[in-house]
Amino acid sequence: MFSNCHILHNEQFLPRLIGCLESANKEVFISTFKMQSSNSPAGRKIMSLYSALIDAAERGVSIKVLCNFFNGISGGCHYNTHTARQFKHSNIEYRGPNNSRIIHSKIAIFDRSISIIGSHNLSIKSNNSNYETSVIFECPAFSTELSYRFLQEFQNATIL
Repeated sequence: MFSNCHILHNEQFLPRLIGCLESANKEVFISTFKMQSSNSPAGRKIMSLYSALIDAAERGVSIKVLCNFFNGISGGCHYNTHTARQFKHSNIEYRGPNNSRIIHSKIAIFDRSISIIGSHNLSIKSNNSNYETSVIFECPAFSTELSYRFLQEFQNATIL
């Protein structure tokens, strides 16, 4: 089933994710535990990802992000609320769980044909100092099934 998949270790992840965003034509779905934004030198890589997300939304790509937010429930992340504010004036739909469940999956789906799944959060540590591994799959059948499951969670989530 997976004739075209590749392992992305550590620093290989973010450039590949940005490349997929830049190539997306219709839709991008992202699920992650943490989306950290920072203008620090270490945070510039992550900020280039957010610029690519906003650019994709501006060219008409539907962007849906499912992420935790800080609401007093354990597992919420204050970074995500800050990032949600940055996306507020773009066409990025940003949602969080409306119950005590924690979004822990790290998934990105592009045009229902390419998927990235792995351990990378969208944070400084995940992309600079942690040992992380993700896998990119170029498989429309797999990506379509994963999109279906993502959209089920997204439709039941709270708009941030």
